[in-house]
Amino acid sequence: MVTHTQHTTETMTMTNTRCMPGLHPHTPMPPEIDPDAPHPTSDPDPSPPPDDVPPNDPDRAPEGDPPARPPPVSAA
Repeated sequence: MVTHTQHTTETMTMTNTRCMPGLHPHTPMPPEIDPDAPHPTSDPDPSPPPDDVPPNDPDRAPEGDPPARPPPVSAA
């Protein structure tokens, strides 16, 4: 049989265990941000376009999938 005194002691022990620092994770603090530091970009290492080929060169193959061609129209 559990007396009132024993129940109170168990409750206090459980409460003390839960409140002890180091036994439950805390939300980590964000790192301090230097207001004078440059803002990070979305792409930290952008690759520049090749220097020897202009971007609008017609002889250069386009990047990605070729454009879809419409079906040929038959003469009626």
